[in-house]
Amino acid sequence: MSKPPLVTVFVNVGNVLYPGRATLGSFPVIDVYKLAEVAVGCRRLDKLIGDQEVRLDVHAYLGVEPNVYNGIDTTTFFGGFVARTKAQDGVTLHLLQNRRRETRCRNCGHTTSKLGEKGVGVTIALDMYEKAAISDVIILVSGDADLIPAVQRVKDQGTPVVIAAWASKNTSDMLASLSDVDPLFLKDYHNNFLAE
Repeated sequence: MSKPPLVTVFVNVGNVLYPGRATLGSFPVIDVYKLAEVAVGCRRLDKLIGDQEVRLDVHAYLGVEPNVYNGIDTTTFFGGFVARTKAQDGVTLHLLQNRRRETRCRNCGHTTSKLGEKGVGVTIALDMYEKAAISDVIILVSGDADLIPAVQRVKDQGTPVVIAAWASKNTSDMLASLSDVDPLFLKDYHNNFLAE
């Protein structure tokens, strides 16, 4: 008996939370595994792998800072998200530390600090490329145009890719055009993957 097809889902959590906050007025409290199930259930994967049960391999990526991000206490919200997600069966959580970048004004000498690159996109790209050889379909939950080369590489290896993002306005047109089926816009389904 053959194994069901493997669908590997890569979730850029920030690309769900921040557009979700802009739409809903606060960060959506998401269940990553439910989000993956919604992405599988709402897409026409039968075009890619037939109408059958699938195995899910779900990876969630989040850039975190220990305390405060833009004045929002992340210890409560993100701490709860991390604890919930770590406890979920079937989800591998990848936490990447935000880096601070300090700049000094040449005129007055005032120093400001802001968050720098976390490496989420690069980590997703590398993991997608690595998992492409063993996956029947990859679902990328992100609207980040930086992932276009990685998606193209995975497709060149022969693995179909499905794009899911919060909404069309948060998604690069080029990235959406690479989806092997119509992209999924999560804004329309967010009630189906909120944590209980």
